[in-house]
Amino acid sequence: MKRVIAFTAISLLLMLVTTHADTIILNNGGSVKGEIIRETDDEVVVKDVMRGSTVTIPRDDISEIHRAEGLEKEYQETLKSITPGDTYRMMELAMWCAKRGLKEHQRELLKRILEIYPDDMDAKRELDILDGKLPASARTEKKDSDTITFAPGQGGTKGDKKPRKTRKIWKDKDKSGSSKGFKARPSKFKPKGATQAGFKGLDYLLKHGTRVKYAPQGQVVSAALAGMAALASRSNAYTGLLDRCVNTVKGGVRRYCTGKRQKKGKFDQSNWALSFGGLFLAEALPYYKTEDLKGVLQKICDQLIINMETTGGWGHDASGPNPLNYVEIEVMSNYAVPCLGICKRLGLSVPTKKLEFAVQYIEKCVSGRGVGYSHTNRWGHVSRTGGAVFALAMAGAKQGKYRTLCIQLDRMMKDVITGHASPALSFMQCALGSLQVGRSTWDKYVQTWFKKIMDHQEPDGSFKSIINPKEGIKVESNLGPAYCTAIYSLILLLDRGNLKYGSGCSRGKK
Repeated sequence: MKRVIAFTAISLLLMLVTTHADTIILNNGGSVKGEIIRETDDEVVVKDVMRGSTVTIPRDDISEIHRAEGLEKEYQETLKSITPGDTYRMMELAMWCAKRGLKEHQRELLKRILEIYPDDMDAKRELDILDGKLPASARTEKKDSDTITFAPGQGGTKGDKKPRKTRKIWKDKDKSGSSKGFKARPSKFKPKGATQAGFKGLDYLLKHGTRVKYAPQGQVVSAALAGMAALASRSNAYTGLLDRCVNTVKGGVRRYCTGKRQKKGKFDQSNWALSFGGLFLAEALPYYKTEDLKGVLQKICDQLIINMETTGGWGHDASGPNPLNYVEIEVMSNYAVPCLGICKRLGLSVPTKKLEFAVQYIEKCVSGRGVGYSHTNRWGHVSRTGGAVFALAMAGAKQGKYRTLCIQLDRMMKDVITGHASPALSFMQCALGSLQVGRSTWDKYVQTWFKKIMDHQEPDGSFKSIINPKEGIKVESNLGPAYCTAIYSLILLLDRGNLKYGSGCSRGKK
C-alpha cells in the first residue's frame, strides 16, 4: 500500500511539475520540458524535469520556446476566441496542447468535440493515443481489413510500393486500378493528368482529413463532398476516407433531424448539412446497404420536408429571416431537391406533391439570364442554372423550363468562375448540370475549365481557391484547403461514371 501511495504521489508531483515547466519545441518535431536555467545566443541550457539531468540545446535546433507562465494564458485566450461548435479550431488547439504537454486541456477539448460529433474519428484516435491505447504513429496509419497494392497517384505518393491495409468495396478492376463504373462518359478533351490530379487531391484528404474552419454544418458539407469524390474514384485505396466521411456525415446530420422546425432566430444553416449529407449518403447507400444508413436518409428527407418554406423553397435553415433579412435562397433548392428526388428513387418515403411543389419553386426563379437568387430576386447566374438542371433531372422533371435551362447553361459557360461567394460551388453545380445536358455541353465545360482547375493544385495535392474576379472575396481560402480540394477532386473524377446520379449515369431515370 505504501508503495502504491508513493507511486501515486510521485506521479501527481511529476504531472504538476511538467504542466508548469518551460517547453522547447525542436525543429525535428520533438520537445523538451524543463526549467531554462541559462540562455546564450548559441544555446539554451534546460534542466529536464523528466530525467532530472541538464540538457544543452543548440539554438539552431530550436523551433520555438514557450515559457510556463505564458502557455496557460495563451491557451485560455485562444479558447475564448473559438466559437461554440467550431470543431476545426478545437482540434487545432487540442493538437497545440498535445505538442506542449497540456494533456488535461487536450483531453477536455477532445471530449467537447465528441459531444458535438460522437463519431469523430480524429478525436477518438487522439483520445486513444492520450490514454495509451494507441501509439502516436497511429496518426498516420490507416487500419482496415484487406491489403492491396495501388498504382502511384491512387492512395499513396508517387512510386509508393508499400502495401496498405484497406477495405475492399469494389471488384473488377480496370488497368488503372479502379473498378468499372456505371457508364463512363469521359470527354475526349480531358487534359492529360486530370484524373491523376483528382487522385492526388484524394491522397491529400486521406492524409489530412476533411475538417474545415467553420461551424458544425461545415464539417458535414466538407465530409460529404470528400465522400462523393472518393466514390467517384471507385478506388479501394480510398475506402478508409469513404468510411470516415460516412461516419462524420451520419453523426453530423443527426443533430439537425429533430422532427420539428427551429426556433425563430436560431440561425444554424442546417439545410446545407441535410442536403449535402443526404446527397452523399444516397450515392453511398448501394455500397453500405445498412438499415442504419437508410434510416438516417429517411430522417434527412423528413426534416427537409419539415424545413420547406410555404413557397416551396428553402432558406439556409428553418429559423425564419437570416441576418440579412431574407428567407429563401434558390441555391438551397439545387441540393435539397436532388436529395429528395434520389431518395424517392431509392424507395424512401418522399411525398410526391411536396417534391413537385419544390420543383415549381425552382421554375419560379428562372429569368431570361438563368436562375435567380430567389423568387423575389431573379438576378440570374450560370451557377444556379447548372445546379437547377441537375436538381430537375434528379426529380424527374425534364418538362417545363428544363430545356430552356440546358440551353442557358451551355451559352453562359464562360461565366462559371463568377459564382457568388463560393466559386467552387459554381464550378461543381455547372459540372453536375453539364453531365445531365449531354456530351457536347460537358465537352465545353471540360475545354473551358479543367485546365484552370488543375492549375490551382498545390504540390501536396490540395487545391487552392479560384477567386471570382468580379468579387475578389476569399471565403473559401478562410475555410482551409479541404473544402476546395474535395470539390475540385470530385469534378476531375466525375465523368469516370462511378456516381450513379452525379455522373449523369441515371439520366433522370429510375
